[in-house]
Amino acid sequence: MTKKPTVQNEDKYVIRFPDGMRDALKAAAEANGRSMNAEILARIEDHPKIASLERTVLGLGQEHRKLQEQLESSKAELAATTTERVALEAERLRIQAERAVLLETKESIEREARHLTELRDHIESQIPVLQHLQAEMSEEKLALNGMQSDLIEEQSKVIDHLREGLEQAKRFVRSFKLAIDAAARGDTRLIDHLIGKVRDEYHYEELLSQESKPHQDDQD
Repeated sequence: MTKKPTVQNEDKYVIRFPDGMRDALKAAAEANGRSMNAEILARIEDHPKIASLERTVLGLGQEHRKLQEQLESSKAELAATTTERVALEAERLRIQAERAVLLETKESIEREARHLTELRDHIESQIPVLQHLQAEMSEEKLALNGMQSDLIEEQSKVIDHLREGLEQAKRFVRSFKLAIDAAARGDTRLIDHLIGKVRDEYHYEELLSQESKPHQDDQD
C-alpha cells in the first residue's frame, strides 16, 4: 500500500493570485466543502477535461454551422424548385391558350373553305346557263350577221373569265386546304394571307349580284 505523502514531503509552490481570485477560490472551496488547497488541486486535475469539453463544444459548433449551411442550401433548392414549378405551370397555361386560339383559327379557316366551295359550286352551276345563252346567240346570228362576231367574242370572253374565276377558285380551295394543314401545325401565316387576299380582291356580294342578272334578263 502506497503511503500518503506527509506535508513535509509534498512539493510546495508559492502562487501569487490576481486581485479577487483568492476570494473567489475561497468561496468555491467553501461551497464544495474543501480547503482552498484542495480546490486548487481539483481545478488543476480537471483542466484536461475542460479542454476536451471545449474541443467538443467547438466541434459541435462546426457541425452546427455545417447543418446550417445544408439547411440554407436546401431552402435555396426548394425555392428554385418552386420557381421552376411556377414556370412550368405558366408554360402549360400558355400552351393551352395557344391551342384554343389554334382551334378557333382552324374553325374560321374551315368556314372560309366552305364559303369558297359554295362560290365554286355556284360558278360551276352558271356555266351551263352561259353555254345555253351562247347556243341561243348562235342561233340568232343568222338575223344578226353584223353583230355576230362581236357577240361571240364577248361571250367567249365572259366564259373565259368565268372559267378563269373557277380555276382560281379551285386554286384557292387547294391553297386553303394547305393552309388548314399548316395552321394545324401552328403556322397561320398562309391562311391569314389568303383570307386577306380573298376579302380584298373578291367581293362576293357584287359577284353574285352580277351573275344573277342573266336570270333576270331571261325572266324579262
